[in-house]
Amino acid sequence: MAQAASALELSSTAFKQGEKIPSKYTCDAQGGGVNPALNFSGIPANAKQLVLTMHDPDVPKNLMPSGNFD
Repeated sequence: MAQAASALELSSTAFKQGEKIPSKYTCDAQGGGVNPALNFSGIPANAKQLVLTMHDPDVPKNLMPSGNFD
């Protein structure tokens, strides 16, 4: 019998799910911000690449008209 695949999960110790992202990890930070640590789990063994796309519906349209960051 085939084993069920585990769910792909993304987490970070920089902030909790549902919390506002701290400004030091945004373009609002003085000097441009830093990337938060990201942890992936449940990656399929045959995966060759991972892609992370972030959509921010509140981003000012003059900065990123689509709201998509990739």
